[in-house]
Amino acid sequence: KSLGILLFLFLISVKVFAVDENYKFFLKEVISNSESIKSKEALVNAEELNELSAKLYAIPKLSGTVTQKHTRINTQGYIESRLILNSLLFDDVTLNTLKSQHYKLLGALVDLDKEKETIVSSVMSDQINISLYEKLRSNAQILKRDSEKLHAKINVKDEVGIIKESDVKLAELLVQKIDNEIYNIDRVIEQRKLDIESKALYPYPARGITISSDKVSQLLSLKK
Repeated sequence: KSLGILLFLFLISVKVFAVDENYKFFLKEVISNSESIKSKEALVNAEELNELSAKLYAIPKLSGTVTQKHTRINTQGYIESRLILNSLLFDDVTLNTLKSQHYKLLGALVDLDKEKETIVSSVMSDQINISLYEKLRSNAQILKRDSEKLHAKINVKDEVGIIKESDVKLAELLVQKIDNEIYNIDRVIEQRKLDIESKALYPYPARGITISSDKVSQLLSLKK
């Protein structure tokens, strides 16, 4: 429950929090290094060549010849040039072949876009979680400092005998609980980073990824 409240407060109150790497740059690197995307791009290139080949086969062919000839009257000779235009008849088979090859290219382009969208969506989903948990950890660290100050004050009062032992124990438990929460948050963050690396096959930036709270809110709204 407390995690949910902190996440909600983060979305409505925090204006900007960022680290050094820009998330758009990271996504660009992920896309350019993804083997699955490279594979889809290779298929697109192949279909582009196939479509070009089909078009070249169908277009008219122009050829020319130049021949030097002699006659009895014109012993010096003359030049005869000829141009020959060969063209296929555009029947239904030829037209359907061109259409079919074009649709194959469109299909390959759609598959490429889908692959990019799948990888980017998956990576950004994990990055949103990282950004939220990083802010949550920041808030938890503030609570930890406050609880440690409270614990120190209680210890002073305990030394002079003006506070119950149960209150001292509660203060100690509060500090321990917050420490455990911070530890769990760190584990979630590290796991999300590993998830991104496994999907992207690209190392997560050591300095993190820049993404503003406004962008997080925008991306979350798109998922609703």
